[in-house]
Amino acid sequence: LMPAKLSNEKNVNRTKEQLSDLVLTLRHRRIAVEERIRQDKRNNDDLPEYRRNKQKSYTNANVQNQNVPFGSTRSRRSRFTNNCLISSNVFMRFRLIQNEVYNIYHIFFKQAEAEVAALNRRIQLLEEDLTRAEERLKIATEKLEEASKAADESERVRKALENRFEIEDDRCTQLEKLAMVEADLERAEERAEAGENKIVELEEELRVVGNNLKSLEVSEEKALQREDSYEEHIRQLSQRLKEAETRAEFAERSVQKLQKEVDRLEDDAANHRARNHALQEAILEAAAQ
Repeated sequence: LMPAKLSNEKNVNRTKEQLSDLVLTLRHRRIAVEERIRQDKRNNDDLPEYRRNKQKSYTNANVQNQNVPFGSTRSRRSRFTNNCLISSNVFMRFRLIQNEVYNIYHIFFKQAEAEVAALNRRIQLLEEDLTRAEERLKIATEKLEEASKAADESERVRKALENRFEIEDDRCTQLEKLAMVEADLERAEERAEAGENKIVELEEELRVVGNNLKSLEVSEEKALQREDSYEEHIRQLSQRLKEAETRAEFAERSVQKLQKEVDRLEDDAANHRARNHALQEAILEAAAQ
């Protein structure tokens, strides 16, 4: 927006300078024309005086010729007559030339006055155009300032929205991580439940083995009587007992490990729930703001 504003100001300033130069030129021209008109009027005012002087000189010459004494020679009368005729012709020609010059000056005065009036009207129109141009420039400058302020406000709002979007994006990333942790927790709980079921099965098998052991203890006396026939059977049962004990020990260790894993997962779940609750409260506070 700033380069466009500078360009508009340069164009307007250049137009104002051109209009000012044109108005100044027209004013100088009007002054020159008015000075020329005044000079021509002074010259025109001098013409009647010159004409009166010429007429007075012709009148004095005629009077002098009329005062010639009676009884002058014929040649002198002839010269006088010729001089009068010549003077009359010259005077008529002078009057014609004078009228023609007067008409020319009159036409020139009318044209000069019309030109001066046209120049005055043109100067007035140019001054009005200059005033309107200045008003339009003022309005355009005000609109440009308003547009600049609106653009600055839009830029500020855009930056604020970008910052808020970045914050919301970070929160969404944290929520996605929390969802992944909750999914891992659910899978760990499923594995823990499967381990508990396996432990129940092992306990049931151990109970069965214990019952069998009790039965063997009860029937030991009878077994001693049938030692020969049941020796192989006892060995097999002992082997099975050892295996059951081994499985029981392994099951106990597995139960301990699973219990530790369950405790750790429960702690992680509690921590994740606490962080999730804190994030939810932060989101609600941000939404309320």
